[in-house]
Amino acid sequence: MNPESTPKLCECGCGNPAPISPRTHNRFGWIKGKPKRFIHGHYSRVQPRSEWSDSLWEERDLGYKTICHFWLGKKDALGYGRLGSRQLAYRVSWERANGPVPDGLELDHLCRNPSCVRPDHLEPVTHGENLRRGKGAKINYAIANEMRVLYAGGMTQIEIASRFNVEKRTVWEVVNNRRWVAH
Repeated sequence: MNPESTPKLCECGCGNPAPISPRTHNRFGWIKGKPKRFIHGHYSRVQPRSEWSDSLWEERDLGYKTICHFWLGKKDALGYGRLGSRQLAYRVSWERANGPVPDGLELDHLCRNPSCVRPDHLEPVTHGENLRRGKGAKINYAIANEMRVLYAGGMTQIEIASRFNVEKRTVWEVVNNRRWVAH
């Protein structure tokens, strides 16, 4: 589908085409001759869960494994799609496809794109597992296993910590099976 041939829709979810900006206005993100994000007055609208629309996401190939479905509506400061102020778009998408998220679990974006709402890019995991998989994590199961092999081979915990740029305490927890225990 040619993006030039289809009009850009208002991001509130009403389904109406967004107006063309008559001038450039940096504060609002308008570019002269390009569609605005919202119809005047629609930026504050809240779309109820029952009015979920497939026009609020688009497929975008990022050049790896699979195509993400990016949320085009309102997003929070971290880039997660929002339906109103409380509902997370990816969670609504998961629940529409799979039912409620199991108790004690949260959804992890396997694609690492917070605005992706594609249900098969989401996986229910524990909070701890979600943190371990996060972009701030320095190690994963493969690195933890490598640390154990190096330690069993005679390398000191300090040397391993230096090699992987982690705290010595982290190495101690890994080699003593307190963290990153193989399952």
